Amino acid sequence: MSTNAANPQPNPQEEEEEEPPLFFPQIPGRDIEHELTTSLVFNWFIAWPILLITTIVLTIYTSKHTIPYKFIDEIFHISMTERYIQGDWAYWDPKITTPPGLYYLGFIWSQIGRIVPFVKSDGLIWLRLLNVVGGVVVLPYMLSGMFILNPIGFWVGSLIMCPILYCFNLVYYTDVWSTVLVVSALSIAVGLPYGDLRSCQISAGLLWISLWFRQTNVIWSLFVLVVVIERRAIIRQNFTDSELNNCIKFLIQFFEDFWEYTWPFLANVGSFVVFLIYNRGITLGDKENHSVGIHLMQVFYCFMFFTFLTVPVWFSESYVKWYAYRFKFAWFFVLLEMCLIWLCIRYFLVVHPFLLADNRHYTFYIFKYFINSPSRWIKYGVMGLVYHFSMFVTYHNLNGNKFEFSSITDIPFKETRDLPLKPTLITILALTGCMILTLVPSPLFEPRYYIVPFFIYRVFISVPFEEIWGGLGTSNVILKRLYLEFAYLLAFNAFILYVFIKKEVIWEGVEEIQRIIW
Repeated sequence: MSTNAANPQPNPQEEEEEEPPLFFPQIPGRDIEHELTTSLVFNWFIAWPILLITTIVLTIYTSKHTIPYKFIDEIFHISMTERYIQGDWAYWDPKITTPPGLYYLGFIWSQIGRIVPFVKSDGLIWLRLLNVVGGVVVLPYMLSGMFILNPIGFWVGSLIMCPILYCFNLVYYTDVWSTVLVVSALSIAVGLPYGDLRSCQISAGLLWISLWFRQTNVIWSLFVLVVVIERRAIIRQNFTDSELNNCIKFLIQFFEDFWEYTWPFLANVGSFVVFLIYNRGITLGDKENHSVGIHLMQVFYCFMFFTFLTVPVWFSESYVKWYAYRFKFAWFFVLLEMCLIWLCIRYFLVVHPFLLADNRHYTFYIFKYFINSPSRWIKYGVMGLVYHFSMFVTYHNLNGNKFEFSSITDIPFKETRDLPLKPTLITILALTGCMILTLVPSPLFEPRYYIVPFFIYRVFISVPFEEIWGGLGTSNVILKRLYLEFAYLLAFNAFILYVFIKKEVIWEGVEEIQRIIW
């Protein structure tokens, strides 16, 4: 046997085929290495340290000078945590609607505070700093796992400034840690840092813990399950460009993985069902004011926030023209869509008494002057177009970033953990379904309900390689859009914080000065 036969030389062509695929196509004029390097340096060495220090200073300042007292819902949350710190574990305030996860975590945080010098472990500042740890330390760390799978698709520094979440870093509310746990579960489920099976088990465990912060997180447990099974099916069942076949392959994978990957997430649903039966409802207390209904407009409100919070991501001349072209070339479908929206406004716009009575929330003003404006021109005309355009933007972004499969060539990825973070038809349907299940039953217009779906939506889409306006060109346009998004959200939060600190609201019968928050 010849030497060449015994030790065959590698074929250069075969070596090229084995190279890992790129996340992005090679586009002339685009320097992906520069974009990645700039994104990493800016996020972790500039944006994150500044945001961390700024948030700590703001929390301490507002706790001492702006709201040195229990603020709105803190009356319930801090009071309950103080009871637990004092050892009164049997007490429960019947006005509280969410589970006691924050109070358990607050108790642990107070014990940590006892070993920190010059700290009052059960004081306002120390308890509020717990949310700073969650929102500006743990959250960006967990988002970094998804940033690797969608490089330069989003910036972690921008996401942690999500305006409907960031302000809650300054107070002791449940929203920050509820979001942290769901986002962490999704990040571990797609990044698989501890191996396939162990990572999915940890993800399911985090989602179970998240149920102790907000009951509706059980719906997001189902979403993460869909993502887990789908990403496994993409590799093992070899998805093609046939959406129907992919859905069938997804179901096959669902049952093949039932006892290892599916069951831990369904166990969360099972435990939630047990809770519903035992509690005789989804809310723990104040059931009269938190009854379940059919509030279809919630989904349109959510789309509206998606669109408004991501303007630098999608805005372009061609984008606006494409929407306008639909009115000319697909006018019948546009008219049908608008009629459906008008019907929803007419019959499924819920006016909750809490919303009309509390002017300490931005939703009071948005609802009064726009959503439920006495002017039909604003309520149906202007807002109808806003809802329609928001729905267009949301699904255009999701569909424009979809994972492309082929019936001719195999998927170039060999391991689930290597798959980029892109939506598919299954992901889009799952996100839509989970949004409906989470939002529609709630009668109260509350932007805090949109935080988790917004994070999921944003990490699955990328900024387009498209000039922002005619004549500006595409040179460094990805970084320009990401910088604009960061600056846009920074300005948004600066406005909210300015109003929070400077605007005083006087309530009759309440001694403390009130402030405006989401």
